Amino acid sequence: MSNEPGETAEGAVEEQMLEEPVEIGLRDLMATVLAGGLGMLAMVPSFVAAVEVGVTSVDSFSSFAELVMLGGSNLIAGAIVFGVVGVFVHPLLFAAVAGYLPGKQWSTRGIVFALVLSTGFLPGFYTGQTGVALVGYVVLALFGHVAYGVVLGAVYGHYQRADYAV
Repeated sequence: MSNEPGETAEGAVEEQMLEEPVEIGLRDLMATVLAGGLGMLAMVPSFVAAVEVGVTSVDSFSSFAELVMLGGSNLIAGAIVFGVVGVFVHPLLFAAVAGYLPGKQWSTRGIVFALVLSTGFLPGFYTGQTGVALVGYVVLALFGHVAYGVVLGAVYGHYQRADYAV
């Protein structure tokens, strides 16, 4: 089975009408949470690598808690907010806009979506890196977002197939 939007079990491609309003039902909500959770897991290796090679710090999560006004720097609160956003908020937004994103495959649409998200992540989690450390930070952050987008799009698209019953 391909993960192309509008493809049926028999492989015939149906034309997708983007002019129709996007409706999000229970099936979409379940698919988005699963896709977001698995997408977040796909990001973990790039974050671990970034911390291990020294191009970022777990302290960036602490500042994230402060950014969303949960008080001072709090690593646990920042990580929880980051997880909630990655598992619930961004996947729901993806479900709402996926039909309008470029790409024939769901994973491609997920990558486009995640790269747009990375434009907020990169400055938001920047901790003063320069030179090679800055390049490493950008490369690993983009790699993590691409991994998130591939998984988010592929999993969400899998559950959008016409032959899949909830």
